[in-house]
Amino acid sequence: MKIYFDKLYRYDRLQEPAGIALPFKEGELKTADRIAITQNGRKCMVQPKVTSKHADGSIRYLYVDFLADIPANKGAVLEFEKESDGSCEEKGVSVTQTGQGLCVDTGCVTFTVKNNSQNIFETLDDGRKHYTAQNFEGPYLKDDMGLYDIN
Repeated sequence: MKIYFDKLYRYDRLQEPAGIALPFKEGELKTADRIAITQNGRKCMVQPKVTSKHADGSIRYLYVDFLADIPANKGAVLEFEKESDGSCEEKGVSVTQTGQGLCVDTGCVTFTVKNNSQNIFETLDDGRKHYTAQNFEGPYLKDDMGLYDIN
């Protein structure tokens, strides 16, 4: 099943949050475990939620949140698959202690935090762009009156 996006904006919208509700005939889809939404051959991150079931227990309505890349001044076409091959690059979160802090890899985002640092992140990489500590502000601590208090 194809999912169409019309032209949205004059700038690229990378990993734009989107959602779609999909109806299914009785017996057509038993579980949402193997569904996928692909764009240009790449699987998008999905969060499926069954919102209604038929009397036989099969899915009547499935709501799927996903992240789509929508190019500037163009539409996009994505593909919904009921039975994916299961080769999505899902992996657990990896936390590695380094000499200066921690490196965390969620599979979608990799970031480092430094011990005793003034910055929330030392680096952050989402697979498309690399950020450094200079790209972030905070954290800021406030007292109960909303005033900055870091003592």
